Amino acid sequence: MAPVLIVTYDRLEHLDRTISSLRSNIYAEQTDLFIASDFQRSDSEADKVTAVRSYLKTIDGFKSVTVFAREKNFGLVENCNSAVQYILEKFDRIIIMNDDLVTALGFLKFINEGLDRYRDNVKVFSVTGYCPPIRIPSSYGYDAFFLGRMSAWGCAMTKESYESVCEITRNEFDDFIANKKLSRAFVKCGGQDLLTMLKRVAYDSLEAWDVQCMYTQFLKNQYTVYPSQSLVFNIGFDGTGMHCGKTDKFDVTLSDKSSFTFPDDVIIDRRIVKANYKFRAVPSYARKLLWKTRGLIMRLSGIYGNLLKLAAKMIKQKQ
Repeated sequence: MAPVLIVTYDRLEHLDRTISSLRSNIYAEQTDLFIASDFQRSDSEADKVTAVRSYLKTIDGFKSVTVFAREKNFGLVENCNSAVQYILEKFDRIIIMNDDLVTALGFLKFINEGLDRYRDNVKVFSVTGYCPPIRIPSSYGYDAFFLGRMSAWGCAMTKESYESVCEITRNEFDDFIANKKLSRAFVKCGGQDLLTMLKRVAYDSLEAWDVQCMYTQFLKNQYTVYPSQSLVFNIGFDGTGMHCGKTDKFDVTLSDKSSFTFPDDVIIDRRIVKANYKFRAVPSYARKLLWKTRGLIMRLSGIYGNLLKLAAKMIKQKQ
């Protein structure tokens, strides 16, 4: 079984839901669990980190539990990467999770079967447990599909894939974006938001390892294996997650499946690629303006309605 790494900081409630759901998974008792617990950035966060550390001592239900309790603040990226490197010295594969991912009972089974099925397939970069809320055609006959864009929400990969991840410099990005054919293919493969995120990574305004993975996949013509029904629900879009605001855009209904059929080789269903592209579309300026205007009109309508009610009430009282 692939070991699981959970990266955590100070969100005890989220972590508890993540651990509880993972403990209920098929194969949980056969899985080695590693947890990278970062140190507080400031004294104001110390109590929350201490609460997380106390909770970590109570975790059971897995083959083993190992905690990396940092004695200084590593930051998200270093906290994760140092733990991954340690684990991959002992294992040839890994499942990486944040502390805000609720998993379905078949998550570990799907991930491990996907890793085994495509172990020697050079076209497969990673396996994920998340499926965005897109329409999968009823005629699609498998429980797994492929996209040229990885998802870090319950992501598994081999040591070889992890070590192949490319960094990108400003000059490399500028050359990449200047090649219109290449950059358009990148967007078409994964979504309209990719170029913006890749630029921020290249220009050091965003730390996003998953974006580097997407860039690597594109250069190497590799794909990520997705479940046709999501096995992961990200509960971090409540305003507490890094790089996340509040939204229900990514909400899904978790699958209750415990057996899965996989294609023998990578097959690209253009209907699914198109649905994912549409889901990832970046709203145009005109559409954003329309949404803001509609919201303003609705708020003004509500205020106007309340004023009418108040006026009617005052007239009635005078009568």
